[in-house]
Amino acid sequence: TDAVTKIVLHDIFTPANIHDVNQLLELCNHAPESMVKIYADSGYCSEDREQTMSESGLKSMFIKRPYSHRSLTYDEKIENNKRSSVRCRVEHIFAGLKLNQGFLPKSKSTVCIKGECDLVVLAYNTSRYQVIIDGRLKYPKFLIKEKNRSIGDLVRVSG
Repeated sequence: TDAVTKIVLHDIFTPANIHDVNQLLELCNHAPESMVKIYADSGYCSEDREQTMSESGLKSMFIKRPYSHRSLTYDEKIENNKRSSVRCRVEHIFAGLKLNQGFLPKSKSTVCIKGECDLVVLAYNTSRYQVIIDGRLKYPKFLIKEKNRSIGDLVRVSG
């Protein structure tokens, strides 16, 4: 998902018995060339995943986790806050798909459920595209520092 435009760029559908952590590297393979940072929570963090992502030219922006023997430093908390603001935009998309689009799969077949998911994502992306075309795209707070770039530049760069 693009954090600026909130457009879903790629999705992977798996049965419920396969954890989504195992699909991170496959999703990274489908990332556009202009995407250089991948935001995820600490459950996705492992040395193997980070090494594979860096070899692909991607930078992992995982949320740091406090442990019982070590709490987060002030700088780590600040960094987590910045990363959370990006992840929050992505999580809103999934909430929107469930609530606004009313997505609740009705089929029993995995293939049919994937088709239903793809149609809902297509409808969502169409509505986001209309927001961009109408000029109603709000500038994300985490990109406020880049005042010299317009939303049009970001849309072309992002996807």
